[in-house]
Amino acid sequence: MFDLLKISVEEPAKLRKFIFFTLKFILSAIITSKMYSFIFGEYELIDFTVPQFWNDFFLFVISGEIIKVFFLYQVTKFVVFDFVGGILDMIFEYVSKKIYNVFYNNNDDEFLKIILKMLGVIITNKQTQKNEAGSNFDEFYDLFHSYPESETKAEIKSIKRSLMNETLHSYFTFIIIYFFILDIGKSDWFTGILILGFLFNILGYIFVYILIEYFNKNVSDIQNALQVMNADKKVKSFLNDYHISFTEPMGALDNKLSKLFILRGKECALDIHPRKTLVTDENIQRGIRQAIKHNREKLILISDKQLTNDAKKVIDGNAFEVQFIHFKDYDTLNNKLEKLFFGK
Repeated sequence: MFDLLKISVEEPAKLRKFIFFTLKFILSAIITSKMYSFIFGEYELIDFTVPQFWNDFFLFVISGEIIKVFFLYQVTKFVVFDFVGGILDMIFEYVSKKIYNVFYNNNDDEFLKIILKMLGVIITNKQTQKNEAGSNFDEFYDLFHSYPESETKAEIKSIKRSLMNETLHSYFTFIIIYFFILDIGKSDWFTGILILGFLFNILGYIFVYILIEYFNKNVSDIQNALQVMNADKKVKSFLNDYHISFTEPMGALDNKLSKLFILRGKECALDIHPRKTLVTDENIQRGIRQAIKHNREKLILISDKQLTNDAKKVIDGNAFEVQFIHFKDYDTLNNKLEKLFFGK
């Protein structure tokens, strides 16, 4: 599912545009054909397999019939895909917005976790019960890391406007043509599939709308959560790459971003600061309590946020050893971890 989202955002969707252009052309041509017969009477198709095809086509052009067909086609395309399409978009947008406001118009962490798990962004470690980066984490992180500053936000919205709207609208148009315009035998099972498909399209539109609205309204919290999880991933990757043995606390009250290991004969606890704000004195004191709980002799606190003045005083005035590591980017973090473990 995330692959579909990613492709829709990162790729300008040339293939998707071609498919919908072709589909719209076919549907508009069918309706145009019926309108022509209704207004001007029955017509005879030009057979392109016969020798006189070009002669018939030339007569079709110079007689002005092509202008009638072109005009009816443009009117059909405008009414069906612009006017009616706009009305459908407003209706479904209104319904989706109402549903979102009733059920999801809040910062629901559990809802976010469910969505991220569905997209393969995070997984739950069965042993530690900690949420970890999933197979699609890096792509999702790169997408969201530049979300407010780049055109990504507008591109994600275009999924709702183009992919879902075009799919839903084209499907709706096809159903109208199938039931009310085409004079063909209708199979019960095919009719059932069409109706179920349309219902799934509606549910899909509502789901994508809710997802995008949630991301828009909670982008700051999502970015912070991804930043913390990415830092945790980088730290764990560093420890594994250098074969540094560590454990992670599993207690319900423990900081699940902690890493417990031995450094130069000293038992240490490494914590990642999971806050959007500066590192406060309470954050330091909480980390010290957790480290003491696990019989650690030193606390190493990592954050991309700076210390408050009170936090600095706690570190300087506390008998328990605390080392603070601040990083601006992950190259800096990697360099500081190398210096911490190997004195580089």
